[in-house]
Amino acid sequence: YESFILESGGSSTGGGGTTPPTSNSGSLSKSGALRIACYNVKVNTPFSGNQSNERSKAFGRIVKALNPDIWVFQETRGSLSTSGTRDAINKKLKSVTGDNWTTVVSGDVGLSVSMRSSNGSLQGDSISGSDNRSYGTRVTYKGKDIAIANTHLLPGSDADKKERHAKAMVDYLKKHGSRIKFACGDLNAGAGSKPYNVLKNYSGLNVHEFPKSLGGNGGNKDITYGHVIFPNRNSGDYTKWEYEKTNRIDFGFYDSQKLKLNKTFILNTLAMTDSELSKASLKRGDVINDSQQITAVNNKLKPSQYTKDSQKKNVYSHDHLPIVFDFDIK
Repeated sequence: YESFILESGGSSTGGGGTTPPTSNSGSLSKSGALRIACYNVKVNTPFSGNQSNERSKAFGRIVKALNPDIWVFQETRGSLSTSGTRDAINKKLKSVTGDNWTTVVSGDVGLSVSMRSSNGSLQGDSISGSDNRSYGTRVTYKGKDIAIANTHLLPGSDADKKERHAKAMVDYLKKHGSRIKFACGDLNAGAGSKPYNVLKNYSGLNVHEFPKSLGGNGGNKDITYGHVIFPNRNSGDYTKWEYEKTNRIDFGFYDSQKLKLNKTFILNTLAMTDSELSKASLKRGDVINDSQQITAVNNKLKPSQYTKDSQKKNVYSHDHLPIVFDFDIK
């Protein structure tokens, strides 16, 4: 593979450059012409079944608060067909925003890209050699041509297979060299891993490695995946929280030749103060992926008031968190 190494997180790796801005406090508001949000939503719970359940409603609040121009999702498909998943995503996004959306969806792992229909068009592409763990999308956004490589790499320890799948993403992006390039997703591997290094060193993209979470209630962390506990939950106090298990396995890679990164952050509602949540019309439990646990956190319920808490032994999972990128197009 020919190397196209650019700067990485501000350190010099051939191209030099300065550290892209990171927001660890302040507003969720968009800063630039293009906002892309990347989110592993965990087995399509916001899109199928009972749309009035707490997980679906929490997802709606996240959509409204972040309001990206382009969504890049992983794990959108569960029991639904590919077309059923596409229709469910479009329906959900329209119900929240009032706008019509267009979506492309891959196969079993539910890799999806969504954009408002009025802003342009999408064309989905299979990525040869990725074993369906990655999916490409050619985007025309307000007249600008973009190539997106979306991935959910295999869980587990097969680093060589993950590396091969990452190289397939690189090959896809190289085929669309004249387009603005963006790649993101769940690598199921951290910084310095084989798939990470392939995307960082050979794709012609810049990686901003560690955006931080917003908020004054434990923000400024670079975690994108985790399980948490609430030490004061017996009194119904969910403002105090700590990680029981964490990881950083979700990353974004962008074309610094054609995109200027203005702001990037991780949305973790647990890390926000009550006033920050109120301003954004979010609730503290919105990033948790279990409906009963969302209800408990948002309504300050004690463990005796619902059953899931005791079954989970005080462990609440947010699984993955959304990562947001605000760009100007050069």
